[in-house]
Amino acid sequence: MKVYYPGEKAQRQPSFVMSVAPAATVQNQEVPRDWVDDLNNPVQFNVEFVYGVAEVPDELGRYLIENDLVRKTQLVLPGDHLPQPTLFDQGG
Repeated sequence: MKVYYPGEKAQRQPSFVMSVAPAATVQNQEVPRDWVDDLNNPVQFNVEFVYGVAEVPDELGRYLIENDLVRKTQLVLPGDHLPQPTLFDQGG
């Protein structure tokens, strides 16, 4: 699934990474097996955005969208309120 981080600044940035541990924030719900390790501890995912776009597994994408961390479209919609990330150049 493709997800989009809105905003001109994010779309101009060649590359940035968002780190998330969805199993650490989901309460009273079953989480996908790949969100926890063998000891049932939350796993951290590093989502790499290239010019504001990232490809992620479907379940992770739904989590990111439902928690207002990303959008499922590049369109700027009324009410968009996502915080702009502090962008770090990942290139060398």
